[in-house]
Amino acid sequence: MSICARQQGGRRWHDVGRALSVRGSTVLVEKNNPNPVMAVVGHEFTHRMQELAPKEYRTFRNSVLEGEETLIRKKLDAYASQGVNLTYEEAMDEAAADLA
Repeated sequence: MSICARQQGGRRWHDVGRALSVRGSTVLVEKNNPNPVMAVVGHEFTHRMQELAPKEYRTFRNSVLEGEETLIRKKLDAYASQGVNLTYEEAMDEAAADLA
């Protein structure tokens, strides 16, 4: 994985939220992100929890996303605008990772 800084207003890649974008194994962090390491670690830690403790992860995901239908829909729309079609379940996973 490589991490690069970029100016705001540049072409978005696969936007994972929290001022991050991904293309392949490259993670781009916007230059003005106040805490880029925690943004990446928090997001990826959540995906790892999903693999290692799926039951506990679902409890976490359902808790942080309670009442966040709009956030999930925005995540679906953001990915779709970049040609990535997520399932509703995948959008929930990405939204929960963004909130970690």
